[in-house]
Amino acid sequence: MSDYNVYIGLEIHAELDTKTKAFCSCRNSFGSLPNTQVCPVCLGLPGTLPVINKKAIEYTIMGGLSFGSEIQRKVIFERKNFFYPDMSKSYQITQLSYPICLGGGIRLSNGRFIEFNRIHLEEDTGKLIHTDDNQTLVDFNRAGIPIIELVTNPQIMTAEEVVEFLTTLRQTLIYAGIARCKMEEGGLRFDLNISVQPKDSETLGTRSEINNLGSLKSVENAINYETHRQIELLESGQAVVRETRVWNDELGESRPARIKETENDYRYFPDPDIRPIEITEKDILRLQSRLPEIIDNRRKSLLDLGLGEDYVDILLRRKDLLDYFTKVVDITAKPIEVANWIMVDLMKYIKNSVSSIEEIITAENFAEIINRVDSEDITRANGKILLDECIKTGKDVSTLVVELDLMGEVNKKDIVDMVGLIINEKPGIVADFENNPDEVINHFIGEIMRHTQGKARPEYIEPLVIEILKSKDQ
Repeated sequence: MSDYNVYIGLEIHAELDTKTKAFCSCRNSFGSLPNTQVCPVCLGLPGTLPVINKKAIEYTIMGGLSFGSEIQRKVIFERKNFFYPDMSKSYQITQLSYPICLGGGIRLSNGRFIEFNRIHLEEDTGKLIHTDDNQTLVDFNRAGIPIIELVTNPQIMTAEEVVEFLTTLRQTLIYAGIARCKMEEGGLRFDLNISVQPKDSETLGTRSEINNLGSLKSVENAINYETHRQIELLESGQAVVRETRVWNDELGESRPARIKETENDYRYFPDPDIRPIEITEKDILRLQSRLPEIIDNRRKSLLDLGLGEDYVDILLRRKDLLDYFTKVVDITAKPIEVANWIMVDLMKYIKNSVSSIEEIITAENFAEIINRVDSEDITRANGKILLDECIKTGKDVSTLVVELDLMGEVNKKDIVDMVGLIINEKPGIVADFENNPDEVINHFIGEIMRHTQGKARPEYIEPLVIEILKSKDQ
């Protein structure tokens, strides 16, 4: 293998996080019953007319700006003609000659800059479902969902570089707020174009394409397999055929699917139902202002706070998590403690939840728990108990601290007992409470603080004293 160079090009398909589909008003959401989010437009029934989703155009522009692409001023949608069961109208609305974005790219940690050839907007296809009794069903809910296709030049040379590139790309799209990139839902899929070239040759080898990979592990395994397959063919004097192949995760191998088509085979032509779109400099500046800080700068900012690489990577993978972290840090000014609490204690509650993090526990409540533990108001162990109860009940932290007796090293029962002893020693103090409440309360606080050697908290003592004295006065 050391006698060959490997060249890898990527075609990445990312579903945009819009509320509706690309050319109709059907919902863009995952998990609905099959064929319940369809209409005559996305099914391509005769006489229907597509209407472009403005948000999808804007998100594509924002994606391009995130990678430093040049935004084209004239955009034309075209029809890519092919027949396949999951494409009911026998063509896909996409872009070829006039994509929204050209150029841009991602710089790897080794300093190499991997360039995008283009980034364009298109509609997704339906989904084939193969049953155990050898039937194939079609779910068209996904048909018409807006996706951006990001096409790189064949510059990547190892599986490790591909994984780093795709990890950064995913983080960037999520951070920009334009895509969720949930691979388990098919929201981010990859096509690989792989060729090998003898080091003494100046001609790029014939490439094979492996389509529709849905995880980084599959991508890495497919690259390694295909590289070895092509080298073995060349070493045995055989030619590499330009073809599309399908990856089988269980077998750890690819198999031929069809001879690779050329652009002419698809008979591209401008879609007559969609007018050309003009993008102005004003549009670009407006969308640029909506983008968050460049992800590389954000990474540096997080590292400068003292966070470890692993924590930074996790935060950058989920924009909602990063936003929540930032909000809690704004309250506590304790970034390392917040990160530790999120990763060690909170992550198990949010990992598989469909609720937003704020719905699980508000940033204010989470910050209060961290502050109480940090100030030794409560112990770390009691902080975990408080977190669990706060999430289960939805109650405020201050309420739960009293209800659960989580008062540092002195619990509620101890304080109640001490109040009882003081009343027994000075029965008249109950009557004094009505005339001199502040003086009486301060006396109780002072006595209890003395008996506990300062371990009890005045803010916990006062409400208990008031509650007990009022009950005695009745």
